[in-house]
Amino acid sequence: SIKWSKGQIKKRYRKITFGCYDIKKNEIRIHPILKMESVPIFVLDFVLYHELLHFKMKEKLREKVATFRFKKRKIHDKEFKLEENIFPKVIEAKFFLKKLLGI
Repeated sequence: SIKWSKGQIKKRYRKITFGCYDIKKNEIRIHPILKMESVPIFVLDFVLYHELLHFKMKEKLREKVATFRFKKRKIHDKEFKLEENIFPKVIEAKFFLKKLLGI
């Protein structure tokens, strides 16, 4: 299932998780900041696409969790990044998300 998370919309963020895939609940949660009218739909689509890739590659994710090699850098491996870069507006979406954080 796909749900909005209970995150709060603030003026400033140090760090934010725009989306997450919960392997135990088999659920994707999206931060409500992406509901803002100023956020282009392709940015929300990109975050959903990214989380759906985690769903697609969940067997690999399960292996990493089971062997305690659970680090973000390891989850977003070369194969993951190659598939992520297939998204039509990946550069624009990542740029917008960084801009949203003020980076």
